[in-house]
Amino acid sequence: MFSNLLFLAIILLIATLAPETPLSEANVADGIVIYMVTLALIATQNWFCRLRGRVAPFVFLANVELICCLTLFWFLFDAHAILSLIPGAADMQTARAGLVLIQYFIGLGLFYWSAYPQLARAPAIIHVTRWRYIEDQLRFIVPFALPFLVFSVVGDLFSLLPQGTGSDDELWATIISTLLTGLLLAGMMIFFPVILTYFWQCQELPEGPSKQRLQNLCEQIGFRHAGMLTWPVMQHSLTAAIIGIVPRFRYVMFTRALLDQLSPESVEAVLIHEIGHNRRKHLILYPFIILGAMVIVAFLEEAFLPIVDSFLALKQSLEPDGAWGSLRPLMLFATYAGVVILYFRFVFGFFSRLFERQADLTIFDVGRPPEQMIHALDEVGILSGFIHDHPSWHHYSIRQRMDFLRQAALDHRLVSNHHRRVKRVLIGYLILLALSVILMLVL
Repeated sequence: MFSNLLFLAIILLIATLAPETPLSEANVADGIVIYMVTLALIATQNWFCRLRGRVAPFVFLANVELICCLTLFWFLFDAHAILSLIPGAADMQTARAGLVLIQYFIGLGLFYWSAYPQLARAPAIIHVTRWRYIEDQLRFIVPFALPFLVFSVVGDLFSLLPQGTGSDDELWATIISTLLTGLLLAGMMIFFPVILTYFWQCQELPEGPSKQRLQNLCEQIGFRHAGMLTWPVMQHSLTAAIIGIVPRFRYVMFTRALLDQLSPESVEAVLIHEIGHNRRKHLILYPFIILGAMVIVAFLEEAFLPIVDSFLALKQSLEPDGAWGSLRPLMLFATYAGVVILYFRFVFGFFSRLFERQADLTIFDVGRPPEQMIHALDEVGILSGFIHDHPSWHHYSIRQRMDFLRQAALDHRLVSNHHRRVKRVLIGYLILLALSVILMLVL
């Protein structure tokens, strides 16, 4: 899930940094040919590779191919020639973002279409049609692109307003845009769960002993929510989630596979884990963790951009016939994409692992035996194909999580020590983030 969101972030970075004006020497026909060749490659490579039910390595490869293809299409070829068919579209961020996302989702859809025959015998999807399988995969990722599109539309509308030239006009424009951005972000954080549950076609958990047992657990712990839902788009996975920071718009979601295959005690342990994320305010903290990547990119823009401009100006003066000026957006994208990938892998991944361990330790906070959480993790590992030792950059491996719980059961000081460690790291990070933002505003 996290990897899919990282790939989407790179795609949105392409939409953000794509040149705003056409490249006169580029050839859109070459870009179209490269895109079609990439689609053909994605459609055929699954038949040459035996998936054996393992999609992850091949969806990773398909995403890398699509990112490389769209990078060439938008930064080296005249993609704006397509947008110019619609008057004014080439100058609109929304149009560029829309076309990039359409190209990306077509490529992903084609991957899942071609991968389906190899996966048709997998127990998790044996009763799912090809088109439903493709729909489920795309339905998961599409809603996360909506906030970017909303901000693009607002930005395009804001650019249509009369722009003053005085310093006071610029100040007021900055203040208004900042307030508008803050309001949009706040609205997204509160109401986005409703959008997600609509796109994911979530349904209320059927009444019965299982739901009543989970409801009783929530009441005992004092956890408030707006409903317990099934999670159709992730139905092939043994997973659950809580979305929403406001109880009125907070939902608990379980996949059908998890409810059907795990024991009732293990399902309770999974719910306790998810409630732990809510108790520790992880859903509120994650946006601030992601904000760190944006601050680094902003600092790079201040420090790196003048160097790039000086280098390209020098090369253009030495080689007037060269196309050095057109390389500026591509160099910026390569730099920023590298920063985003490294940041998510090491910084976001570091905090995510800490948060996951905190969520596991919630079993101690609610007075349940740690063996219940250990058994739940073991069941998930077994039912997922004995993946206990598979490394995870954002969760720890299942074996590591089980071993830590066993150690904490023997020495309860590990529980409080871990919570204190997370607190210290978060305080240090937030102080550094605040100082960086202040420094950026001052400069």
